[in-house]
Amino acid sequence: MRLPCAAHPLILALSSVLCLVSGGCERPPASVSTPGATAAPAGEPGNPGSASPHGSTAGAPDAPVQALQPPYRGLVRLTGDLAAAGDPAVVFVQVKPRGQAMPLLARKYELSDPDLPAAADGEREFPFELTHENTMTGQPLSAPLVGELDIEALFDPTGGLTDKSVQVRQRQALAEGAIELVVRR
Repeated sequence: MRLPCAAHPLILALSSVLCLVSGGCERPPASVSTPGATAAPAGEPGNPGSASPHGSTAGAPDAPVQALQPPYRGLVRLTGDLAAAGDPAVVFVQVKPRGQAMPLLARKYELSDPDLPAAADGEREFPFELTHENTMTGQPLSAPLVGELDIEALFDPTGGLTDKSVQVRQRQALAEGAIELVVRR
């Protein structure tokens, strides 16, 4: 079947749109690497990661800064009467966005657990580890953490997180290096 001549411009227009949408037309490659070549510094022309092809980053939205990624390992130290606490007391180690209450990662340590070291000389220390699987939803993290993060040890003598007046917290900025959370009244 032969189409009338008036259909040809419509077919050309549709095929052009399909070509552009599908990426089938001539488009420059996303990135080209040349052996021995180095990328232009950030903010300069020629750097594919620059906010502007003209080298200016003024007015460009700030991209979130990728945070230190899990696993996070360190030491929790309970002092004074907290060190002697047993069942039902717990310690939650949590990673939270700076200034927010809801944790991104959390792990519960029951102080009655026989695998945790006992108190000695008025202190009780035990190691902790948070991985990308210690989320509040039970599903592993699907994207890197971004922004400024804090790490917190939350001691709760009731184990139920219901009475904030008896809870003791130690919160600090999450940074590279040894993490030590000292919890005291």
